[in-house]
Amino acid sequence: MCRSVIFTNGTEERRLAGVSKEREQLKLRSSVVVTQIQQLGTFYHAEPEHQVLYYFNGEMCGFPTVLKHLLV
Repeated sequence: MCRSVIFTNGTEERRLAGVSKEREQLKLRSSVVVTQIQQLGTFYHAEPEHQVLYYFNGEMCGFPTVLKHLLV
């Protein structure tokens, strides 16, 4: 299972992420948006061989189609 998370860096980013999440929730009346919003901590880049592990069952996991070409 894939679950999304938005990492924020500061109060304003957290507020904007919350607004975005609420907007999406209004669009999906019959579903619940489970995206977590968390404060950004220390970020560690993964090794190159792990940079493409965003696939789940052969499909992009939670990424809009428009982002697929940017991540390959």
